[in-house]
Amino acid sequence: MISEVVAAIAGGVVTGGITIFGESAKTYVSSKRTRNRDLMGKWNCTWKIEGQAQPIKDHVMISSITDEQVIALGKNTAVGNYKLTGKLSNSYLMTFIYGGEDRRIALGGVVILELNATRDVLKGHWWQYDENRNFCGGSTVWEKA
Repeated sequence: MISEVVAAIAGGVVTGGITIFGESAKTYVSSKRTRNRDLMGKWNCTWKIEGQAQPIKDHVMISSITDEQVIALGKNTAVGNYKLTGKLSNSYLMTFIYGGEDRRIALGGVVILELNATRDVLKGHWWQYDENRNFCGGSTVWEKA
């Protein structure tokens, strides 16, 4: 009789714990998926190249931010599109690696950006390896459209 009572109490505790912690886990996962949704969308980008006066202008569409992972697509009508994958750290440092598409498949590089306090500007630096087997880079500013 005592073992049946103990088993019933233990079962109730386990069931209650799963219900409570299950909801907490669901809330935790859900908040991690949605807390940076404001960063998704179009960003107007200006890329300055060391040693050149004329910057490059294009835009990046951030399509997904899940936990720390960021997925985006850069659109540039003059030189072609490029895919970006990266991470957003807890200190709001966004890092990407990117590669060109179609005729710009040889393009590859990195971007390191810091998000400002109002979450509408990313500033940082970039470096890439181009089709001529040269490294080039400079500073960049992204503004939320």
